[in-house]
Amino acid sequence: MGRSRTRIFLGVVLFVVFTGATGPLQAQAPSDSPPLSPNALSTIAPTFPAPEEEALYESALVRQFYERRAWRPAWTDAAGVRPAALDFLDTLRRVETEGLFPADYHLHRLEALSARLSPSASALTGNDPEIRSRFEWLMTDAFLHCGRHLSNGRTGYARVGTPGANLCMDTDLAGALEKALAEGRVGAALLDFSPRHGYFLHLRAALSRYRGFVARGGWPVVPPGPTLSRGARDPEVPLIRRRLAAEGDLGEESAATPEDFDARLEEGVRKFQQRHGLRESGIVDADTRQAMGVPAADRLAQIELNLERWRWLCRQLGDDHLLVNIPDFTLRAVRDGVPAFELRIVVGQTRPEWQTPVFNSRLSQIVFHPFWVVPRSIATREMLPKIKADPDYLKRQRLQVVRSPKDETGLDPLEIAWKSLSEQHFPYTLRQDPGAGNALGRIKFVLTNTPDIYLHDTPSPRYFRRQVRTFSHGCVRVEKPLTLVRYLFGKTPATEKLIRGGLMKKRPTAINLPRPVPVYLVYVTSWAEADGNVHFRSDVYGRDPLLSALLREPRHPFPSIAAVPPEG
Repeated sequence: MGRSRTRIFLGVVLFVVFTGATGPLQAQAPSDSPPLSPNALSTIAPTFPAPEEEALYESALVRQFYERRAWRPAWTDAAGVRPAALDFLDTLRRVETEGLFPADYHLHRLEALSARLSPSASALTGNDPEIRSRFEWLMTDAFLHCGRHLSNGRTGYARVGTPGANLCMDTDLAGALEKALAEGRVGAALLDFSPRHGYFLHLRAALSRYRGFVARGGWPVVPPGPTLSRGARDPEVPLIRRRLAAEGDLGEESAATPEDFDARLEEGVRKFQQRHGLRESGIVDADTRQAMGVPAADRLAQIELNLERWRWLCRQLGDDHLLVNIPDFTLRAVRDGVPAFELRIVVGQTRPEWQTPVFNSRLSQIVFHPFWVVPRSIATREMLPKIKADPDYLKRQRLQVVRSPKDETGLDPLEIAWKSLSEQHFPYTLRQDPGAGNALGRIKFVLTNTPDIYLHDTPSPRYFRRQVRTFSHGCVRVEKPLTLVRYLFGKTPATEKLIRGGLMKKRPTAINLPRPVPVYLVYVTSWAEADGNVHFRSDVYGRDPLLSALLREPRHPFPSIAAVPPEG
């Protein structure tokens, strides 16, 4: 059924409901009320066309909802607007605290219709079936559409990541509304769609604070200038003090000599740098000045778009999980709902084809001394030219040529006509033997996702010393992998025995976890901690502008909002 026909159909059905097809409307329709037949109503559809301004965002779900309740009204009765409707409207007015905009959900139209259905309105207007039917379907559409945005995000790309890798179940929005009406908690049920994990809740709490910064005119912006460190005296130091004090990195009390860069200011600079992923030197260098020069309005926008990203995850992430944040270059291990530790990571390069993707998965197995099955793109684009130029390249890199990754023995490279091979014609697989120089190091952490993306050790630990760590071809290199093994299996003598045995065998040894652990690879450039400190990171893959533009697109019925492309 087309959109215009859906509007007409709903209007006809609700018109018949309100004009007495099911008898007098009660606060709760009796269970033995005869159901309405949509087919029987279709012949009079032209008598009640719905105007364009009543177009619905969730027309299919609205129809599903009323079909489930045999087309009985949900929000109105003979006396007018039910208390559940008033409760919902009150909640809808406050969804700004969730980072949404009430006007996106018919609020102004609903308030106008509600006023015309109030007891103080004229009897003729209050009983007008057209007004009541419009109010019904717009209320239902508002709940379903707002619920979708709270649980899945506003941009249309509700579940970001690799198909088949997401652990979250879609929400039954129509069923949730029916249950909420029955329990008399429609407003609370709407807010229940929001994520319940701390990453979202802490950043949501920071939203009003940063809106306050903007409303008060923002904070001092530090311009480019000379490098300043402890012991310096400069007329810009008071400006830097005010900038740090604005977000709480420095106390408000005045220094003895405001233009002196003292120890307290150095500590404030370190705290600011820590929140922004900068080298914690206590020195106001070029990178620190750049971060101090970002206006409050830009940071507010960054918070808003990252609230959207947090909605793409499951509502609950689990008491035990791993969170890999690509722009922060860290892996956070959570145990019993509390962060246990963070490890430095190296992620994919900034070239689109090598960026680390965003997805949800489970870590189910580790492999000591793994083979590295070289991705086809690396084998053909990077290694094939080197093999053609150097016959000893394969031997030096300890690479085997196989037909399939599972082959036990390799082919003789001397019998392969390498000159005839190309990126388009390469019927082989390259596989690197375990041992020194293996690209995966000593340990591979297997994820159950579609692309061949995993966590692993590395023979090149020097990259962990870099501040920006975008050097891989998409997989995630983990510093201190044995720390992660102990987290997964527990800090016990048995785990230490498992580690010793796995490392001593010098051949691939796969060990299944006693219980798979959820893993979330996310691209988040802003988050907040439980203590209220808000963190910001550079947009290393350049994804923020597109998402920001989508979130600011004008809203209108049947929005043509392009899906946010998979981040990775």
